[in-house]
Amino acid sequence: MRAIKIMMKAETPNSNSPKDIVSLYIENDLGRIEEYKTEKLYDLLMEDSHKRIFVNNSMSYLIPVCSMNGQKYVRSLPNNNTIDEIMKLPRC
Repeated sequence: MRAIKIMMKAETPNSNSPKDIVSLYIENDLGRIEEYKTEKLYDLLMEDSHKRIFVNNSMSYLIPVCSMNGQKYVRSLPNNNTIDEIMKLPRC
């Protein structure tokens, strides 16, 4: 599975923060594309710690993160850049 596109919050369309992602478009192994809300992806990844959803064609993959105020979101790992790899995906 791989993340191929992101949808941002309407009020922060140019943000580089994974916290501002509303949903991601995920392509499964059969080529089917589905939209997932970030909270749903968080829950899926928490349920199965071995599940890997790669960021497009990179070696980075999504991990679940919970902010200090309880917001569930996802970001990529490894993240050796100042901008998270997930934020480099096309936006819709």
